Order: sequence, then structure tokens, then C-alpha cells
Amino acid sequence: MALLIVTLLAGRLFLRSKLKRALLVLIALPVVCVTNSIRISALTMLAIYVNKSFLYGRLHHEGGFLFLGLALAIMAGVLYLMGLRRKKPEVCAPASSSPAAR
Repeated sequence: MALLIVTLLAGRLFLRSKLKRALLVLIALPVVCVTNSIRISALTMLAIYVNKSFLYGRLHHEGGFLFLGLALAIMAGVLYLMGLRRKKPEVCAPASSSPAAR
């Protein structure tokens, strides 16, 4: 839920097109699933090969921020790529304002 809310806010702040905003939110859904599956897999592998207490320990209960950070990094890259094609406005000075034109 936190990633979706942050994605909605980031889309509103950094993207102008409603289509790009919707696409950003739709991309966030698989990212949430992938990072959650990485979290489950990591905890399971740690429980199998290291110690079963990882299933009930601090990483299980408070480790969501670590994986949220991973998901935010992925979404920041997606947001950067979506805004990459935006043209920068050209700044033109009026011809009469230059000292050579007078």
C-alpha cells in the first residue's frame, strides 16, 4: 500500500500526462509482487539454511522497509525513464534586450 501511495504522489508531481501516471501505477503492481516474493524467498532461504528464527525475528517483522526501499529504487528508475523523453523548454531572450541590438 505504501508503494502505491508514493507512486501516486510521484506521478502527480513529476508526470504531466494522465496516461503516464496510470502506466506508472500499473507498473507498480508487478514491482510490489516481485519485491514481496523476494522478501518471502529471502526469509525462507535464511530459515532453511541459517536459522529458523528468521521466520519470527526482527527481519520478518521490521524488514519491510528494506524491501520497500528496493521497490522505491526500482520505481525511481521507471519514473526517470518515463520522464526522459520530455523536451526541455527552450529559453529565448528577446532580440531588443541585448546591448548589440541597440
